[in-house]
Amino acid sequence: MSSPFPSKQADWYSRNANPPKLFIENKGQFNGDLKTNKPILYALIQDQEHVYFTADGPIFQQIQVHPQPNWAIEMKELGIPLPERKPTLCNIAQEFVNHSNPEIIPSKPRSHYFSFGGPEFNSKTFKRITYKNMYPGIDIVYDIPANATQGLKYAIVVHPGADINALQFIYTGAVRSIQVNDSGALEIKTPLHNILDTRP
Repeated sequence: MSSPFPSKQADWYSRNANPPKLFIENKGQFNGDLKTNKPILYALIQDQEHVYFTADGPIFQQIQVHPQPNWAIEMKELGIPLPERKPTLCNIAQEFVNHSNPEIIPSKPRSHYFSFGGPEFNSKTFKRITYKNMYPGIDIVYDIPANATQGLKYAIVVHPGADINALQFIYTGAVRSIQVNDSGALEIKTPLHNILDTRP
């Protein structure tokens, strides 16, 4: 599979087909993954979805890979390589409206790190990211669901005295529609994979 990503981590992806589900600090290896001026602080790498954390909240990058047909593989074996079709990418951002300047705190560190090349790209890993005071007295906490191969869960922590009405967020980007499904979850429909924002 060819990689749609910059060369710094392309080799890493090829060596880690099923990487552990962890939040990885960005030492520069994720710069260029998104067409955005927002600095990427951490990333969660999954098979069909990458999640990049910025100061404004996460950006979900959905990925659909297009395998080569058998005839193209046979031609490659004969020494006649054909251009591989690039994966289809869709970006959806969870943006917090009029938020404060939160302190972004990684926690639950893991004992190992990932290497994306030289020692300057050795990246620490974590199991939780907290946006402390995204709004005054309101934290947004992101965790990786236990025993899940895909997905992300988050909690809204409201401290005493905080105004819950200050909390506002929207989904932007490759969003076709947003609706509440029969189970009460918010279903964000995209061209590739729908995102479910379940009830607390």
